[in-house]
Amino acid sequence: MEVRAVVFDLDGTLADTASLVLRRRAPFHVLKLCPVGEPPVEVTITDQHRRLPGELIARGYRTAIITRSPGAYASTLIGLLQLDAERVMASSAASQAAVKLRKLAIAWRIQTEEILYVGDTEDDQTQADSASTEFLLVDPDDHEMPAVLLERLPGPDDRNTPVPPAGQIIPSGPSGMRCSECLVALAPIQGETPRVCWNPACRVEFGGPQQASFTMDDVIDTIRSGAPLALGQIETLETLTDHDLAAAAGVVALRQHPAQYRIRLQTLILPHLPAEARECVTTLDLTESRFGFDPRLLTLNEINGEFRTESAAAAAKMFPSLRLQTLPVPDHPELTFQLRAIWPYWGTNYKYGQDLWQAAKNWGNGRRSGPEVHQSLLSFVALVLAGNALSATDQPGFAIVPTPSNTMSSQQPGQCSLRLGQRVAEILDCEFINVLEKRRRGRFACQHDLTGRTVILVDDQITNGTTMNGCVKALVEAGAEVVRVLIWSSSHEITDPTNPGCWLGRHHFDCSEHD
Repeated sequence: MEVRAVVFDLDGTLADTASLVLRRRAPFHVLKLCPVGEPPVEVTITDQHRRLPGELIARGYRTAIITRSPGAYASTLIGLLQLDAERVMASSAASQAAVKLRKLAIAWRIQTEEILYVGDTEDDQTQADSASTEFLLVDPDDHEMPAVLLERLPGPDDRNTPVPPAGQIIPSGPSGMRCSECLVALAPIQGETPRVCWNPACRVEFGGPQQASFTMDDVIDTIRSGAPLALGQIETLETLTDHDLAAAAGVVALRQHPAQYRIRLQTLILPHLPAEARECVTTLDLTESRFGFDPRLLTLNEINGEFRTESAAAAAKMFPSLRLQTLPVPDHPELTFQLRAIWPYWGTNYKYGQDLWQAAKNWGNGRRSGPEVHQSLLSFVALVLAGNALSATDQPGFAIVPTPSNTMSSQQPGQCSLRLGQRVAEILDCEFINVLEKRRRGRFACQHDLTGRTVILVDDQITNGTTMNGCVKALVEAGAEVVRVLIWSSSHEITDPTNPGCWLGRHHFDCSEHD
């Protein structure tokens, strides 16, 4: 039976965690192996292993990661490695991998025989046999596994490259055919469509089979039927003046067939995603520690690669700054900086504020972060902050500075603001400088000479502004120009977000996020 989905074990299959000989693995164990500012080489098998799930999603395969490890550990490891997955099922989802495989088959509406389970132990093999899935046993020391698997599971022919310019036969004229270049009427030659325009001043060749022209109603009917779009229908979307409708149709088409004209549809969709699309194209699932674009639309591979700028801009349009203030620098009232905060910490929609930080930081243990952090949730937060970071008047050469984090410990391993700032700098491809120190009595200091430097301060949450003001003051007194402070959530003085409803539903499309 044809493989339609690939499910990966985590430890030993996608991540090198052989050095963690522990009874119960926790976020601290992997975070101490992967210091801020350094690539996660200690837990990486190869870069090809890190990219593999995303490449399979882009080829049209359903993809998940399942593990017997606790959710916080799995989330943090997945976040460090930037692994793509439509679903993540840790130990709390079920004790046996076979049960998880059956649940995935039901959710994806496929047979278990259409799932390939990739694991590194005999028990993984036993679980695959129990669930009646195919199985691939991998050796963690075999670095060729991604190449072997990609060869076994090929994608469709590349349909993303635009068709080279050529003459087209358009419907018109006595015989229903006219040259698109010179508009001369054409006629069949011995019952066949002409291959060259007969006009001596034109003589353009008609390239390949001619594409029919399609109306937008034709495109919508095809999408609603679940069939893949033809090239001519993609071109109809690309030339539609109603960009909002074209983007909505493109989202549904790409979800249905992620490998069909993927790059062209992504190029069409990303510039035209409105704030209203927020809950239709992104997922926040705190049970599985997933926050971000549906990977069928945009994988982390693509966000970290060819669509870095476009994805950050799209994320910022869906999550614009809801608190915008120009504030004076403490003790230097002649100087100002701009505060941009994205979401209310409190409010009617807690999931992007309090609920998010309770999971990501394990926040709430006596108003402090805890040991069970879920750091895969930070990737999309960083993407939104990066998209909101810049203004049209900004000059190149700025640096990202994080607010100080606690010293890493087993009870507080997250260092959220530090890792968030690093990720924002990676997305913006700018310098990351960790120069702030927390002193006694809530004071902050910067011992580095930042004369002439332009910086943007990054933090996860603002309550009364004490940390922000102390950090801005320290940076300014070290010689820096602080142009902006980027913060995800704010407890006060922030506008409540509007409820977007269902953007796809408004265009009469089914929406998987609002089923």
